[in-house]
Amino acid sequence: MTQNELLRLFPASPDACLHQVDLVARAALLVGFTRETYRSATFLDQRVLGPTLSGAWVPLDDVIQAAARVDGPRPVHFLFHSGHVGSTLVTRLLEDAAGILCLREPLPLRTLADAGDALSTAASLLDEASHAALSEAVLRAWSRGYSDTRAVLVKAPSVTTRVAPRLLGARPAVRAVHLDVTPESYVAGWLARPGIPVDLRAYGPERIRRIESRVRAPLVPLARLSPGELAAMSWLAEALAAAELRAALGARVLSLDFDALLGGVGESVVRVLAHLGVEVADDVPELVARSHWLSVHAKSPGVPYSPAVRRRLLDDARVRHADEVRRGLTYLADLARGEPAVAAVVPR
Repeated sequence: MTQNELLRLFPASPDACLHQVDLVARAALLVGFTRETYRSATFLDQRVLGPTLSGAWVPLDDVIQAAARVDGPRPVHFLFHSGHVGSTLVTRLLEDAAGILCLREPLPLRTLADAGDALSTAASLLDEASHAALSEAVLRAWSRGYSDTRAVLVKAPSVTTRVAPRLLGARPAVRAVHLDVTPESYVAGWLARPGIPVDLRAYGPERIRRIESRVRAPLVPLARLSPGELAAMSWLAEALAAAELRAALGARVLSLDFDALLGGVGESVVRVLAHLGVEVADDVPELVARSHWLSVHAKSPGVPYSPAVRRRLLDDARVRHADEVRRGLTYLADLARGEPAVAAVVPR
């Protein structure tokens, strides 16, 4: 699709996807999608792009103006999480249950989060007004749906919970779900993977800087953290962001433990939908409990996976990496003793 075709389509249909925002070039990448593109995509980042999709970079101001003309916006809500805690599975189940259009980890949310961090600095490319205008345009872009779309759910990248109070604070109709697991389950889950996961190392500097800005005590340098401590630090960074989200939005945030959700998955999905204001049929809990998504990996549908397999992997990691699990939990306990903000989120 050409630039002009995408801009003409943009106000009326999510088929003109706002894929990326470049603040330096003041441009936006629009890509031609279909309903199936959204449904099959695990991530709406560079991995979704391919030879069958066409797109064009357009002036950002043109996109902001087009977003103001969005026709028939749907309610937009958010799923925040601490990373690899079942958020993709939850979106798959919601899609099947109730006509929810799920946008999994769209790149513009990362841009808004990073730009929000910079607002108080001299290096910021945006001021408060322009960040608010861009946020509104992105939210309106996400509000587009298909004829049977009852609501849109944005599954945020794990490191973007920090932008939620700024993004959602002035929009009382927007609801959020926060998905997490206990620190012990989180650390064991990462240690069940081979090696030190790239995600933990990649996001480590940004996460430890966020913790550093919220505590008084000096932190153990990132380079000296063991794998279990690195996972625990990552959990803590997102737990602190989630606490700020709950403080800012109150009852507009539904907090869920993924392990508990799996214990009653049908009822949990209905609870999420009720929080989002979406009514469902009486048979939805049973249908969700029988979903094929509970027998395959949500990110890799060709790979068999189930709650029972997940439990076995976690239990095996708890045994094989008992010392590292203990190091991670000790890291949190030590920090919690002198830091009220940490103590408020670390289970006793």
